[in-house]
Amino acid sequence: MAERFQISFMPWVGLGKPVKLGPITFWPYRKESESRINDPSLRSYLDKYFQSYVDNTGKSVNTITVCTYEDFNFTPLNDEQYKELRSSSDALIFSAIAPQSKNAVCANNNSFGPPSSDAFELVTQNFQTDNDYVHVRAGSLLSAGWKIGEVTFVMPWSMGGSFGIPNEEIVKGFGKCFAPDFLHELKQRLFRSLEWFRLAHTENDQVSDLSKIVMMATAFEILLKFPMNGKRKYFTDYVEDNISSDKFLRGNRTNHSGKTFDMSLV
Repeated sequence: MAERFQISFMPWVGLGKPVKLGPITFWPYRKESESRINDPSLRSYLDKYFQSYVDNTGKSVNTITVCTYEDFNFTPLNDEQYKELRSSSDALIFSAIAPQSKNAVCANNNSFGPPSSDAFELVTQNFQTDNDYVHVRAGSLLSAGWKIGEVTFVMPWSMGGSFGIPNEEIVKGFGKCFAPDFLHELKQRLFRSLEWFRLAHTENDQVSDLSKIVMMATAFEILLKFPMNGKRKYFTDYVEDNISSDKFLRGNRTNHSGKTFDMSLV
């Protein structure tokens, strides 16, 4: 029986150079496949398969970013390894979106719009090099029997702004979360909050702006361990104690009871 392989990749991101985040290396397929994949039959299969990913005009994209776990051998990941892949991907998403969002807000310029999380679609495909049929997963549904060359996967329209470059300091910081001595509970909170960040930054028309606000609020609640009650005061106190500086603008806010608070605004 032919050997079974598995590849995980982001079809639309188009990284210009490799990014290592924890156990995962994200690298541009078109630029580095020959140096990273020694097996000609494996590389030939992937070349053919990736031709199925096209832009909105039907032209094959050159933005394939492969996500490999440690040893690059394309063996199927176990559940824990896939969880780390998803966590690393979410951290990469944050490292690209958050800095551009900050720049746009600080400059009060809507043209600085960051990419959406839709641009970072993560695909995992099992395959055998002697079999041209692939499966397609959409949510919980798995459709099989699709032959390479007879099916295409089209870039979503909801890509958001330009991709930009992942912030190296943020990438380096999140990489430390995968160290064996990093606090497990803190790591869990960080990556659970990043999952909500990813969901909140989709440009899919089916998700309302109000829902995105709720998802971002959930991300903050998880990250900062909000109490069951008094969440507003807890959040403002946290910002004052841990983030606020003399450079911040300040102003008064009045709650529903009519009580006025002096607090940082930005």
